[in-house]
Amino acid sequence: MPAVVSSVLEALAAEDGWRQDKIHASDLGAAIPGSFGCLRKLWLRVHGVKGRPLLPGQRLLLEWAKGAHVKIQSWLSHPAAVEALAAQGWEVIGIEEDVTDDGGDGRLDVLLRHESGILLVWDIKTAKGASFFFLERSGTKPEHMAQVRHYMKQKGAQLGCVSVFDREGSRFMWHSQAFGRDDEGIEKLWTRLRTHVERPEPPDPLAPKMTKEGPDLPAPCSYTTANGDTYSCPFLDTEHCPGAVPREARPARRLVSAGMKWVTVEQPKERGEPPSAQVVDLMQALKASLKASPRKEKEK
Repeated sequence: MPAVVSSVLEALAAEDGWRQDKIHASDLGAAIPGSFGCLRKLWLRVHGVKGRPLLPGQRLLLEWAKGAHVKIQSWLSHPAAVEALAAQGWEVIGIEEDVTDDGGDGRLDVLLRHESGILLVWDIKTAKGASFFFLERSGTKPEHMAQVRHYMKQKGAQLGCVSVFDREGSRFMWHSQAFGRDDEGIEKLWTRLRTHVERPEPPDPLAPKMTKEGPDLPAPCSYTTANGDTYSCPFLDTEHCPGAVPREARPARRLVSAGMKWVTVEQPKERGEPPSAQVVDLMQALKASLKASPRKEKEK
């Protein structure tokens, strides 16, 4: 069954119309120094360079996120939501609206209009509950704010906000304060993105971050969670990118800010226990019976 589900996830990914060769409003964060983004990674993606394929679990996570967006957006047409919004003077006037222009691709999640005429762009995100530590401490991520401000500029909206839903459920959701536009700042980010994407060679790798264990990879290259799981850029340690620190110079431990503790960087895991001899015999017998008794062609 894992193979069946993996096949479906691969097929869904192939059917997705998201353009790898375009820059998107969600890429704007890569142009913000210190954000969770990398201009080299963006250049490689747009120029058709292939990194390591996504693991089944990563594909599953993407599908969960897409499904969450659709579900949450559908709630807004529920009478309870319509009534609650109307009580505050709001109504939904757009969902999944295209905001593609010459600069790049984009689709906003929800557009609302107040009875006063004010327009508000509401962006929906999903994340692990552990990430709420950063949101509660630092507020809206700059890359999320930049993405929404692009949509605001395109739609002439005066306000924007971001909600992050806990995909594990227990933390419910985190909601940002409303923020205004910054058309000039957004245009500067687009200019920086286009300048780097149009270069003949990819930008340099990101600079390392310094820890008491020594120079380490920044989060866009690779990061480790409190339970020891490590997530890395698909281009890291390939012929396309060595990362910010050579493999042999990377520390064996990382500081996980959510728990303020040092954890060992995860090593490749061994596969699980092999199937028992009985199970192997049963599977071989099944394959033999199928081979000996091929299915009859369906009657036309």
